[in-house]
Amino acid sequence: FSHTQHFAAVATSKIHEIGIDMEENHRSVSKIAGRFLNEEELEILQTEDLQRLAWCMKEAMYKSFGEKGLDFRKEIEISKQHREFVGHIKFKEKETNFSLFWSLENRLTICVAVPNLPTI
Repeated sequence: FSHTQHFAAVATSKIHEIGIDMEENHRSVSKIAGRFLNEEELEILQTEDLQRLAWCMKEAMYKSFGEKGLDFRKEIEISKQHREFVGHIKFKEKETNFSLFWSLENRLTICVAVPNLPTI
């Protein structure tokens, strides 16, 4: 579940513990980006829109992961693979990779994080 002043969203799955987050685009995150983005992420996410998207991605992964106390800058990572963003969390002994589905519209940025199933 996620909400802003003007919007609300819910995402459910029978297979995964997924996470969703949204932000209205008038909200600025550039002043605090260094608190939740590591150096590599700051290199690839240089615009206000991409930094807001990164915040949504990390919030969505955090909600899906289900553990409290994660350091968004150190333990929740975003990288770019083949023109797509992917996510990764490593916290204590638990690691999860995420597929990230997102939209950046005129008024709203939204992201859904889906944990990848382990390969056998």
